[in-house]
Amino acid sequence: MWFLSLLLYIILTIILIGFSLANAGQTVSELVLWEWGDRLVLEQVSLVHVVLIAFFAGVGLLLLAQLGRELSLRRRLRLEERRRLQLDQELAAIRHLPFEEPLPRVVRQDAND
Repeated sequence: MWFLSLLLYIILTIILIGFSLANAGQTVSELVLWEWGDRLVLEQVSLVHVVLIAFFAGVGLLLLAQLGRELSLRRRLRLEERRRLQLDQELAAIRHLPFEEPLPRVVRQDAND
């Protein structure tokens, strides 16, 4: 499955580069990067720059998402390790229990006998 997702990223990147090269002479009249508080607006920006900004913003968001996933998996791994150690201690305690005499077997007799 990871191979398919990697292949999809590669195909999308190739399409993005091809789109940028096909429209290299185009410009965007106004690019709003930030609207809250002081607005950050760029004027007459090349389309290639717009695509690069969007690409790097996507890569940054992807890295943040993967960082969150990594931290979550590490936390889960730590919890599983604690659980394994607890089970190991329980198993060792069970192994060191003293032997007891087995209970006598009860043989049931049929009513027909």
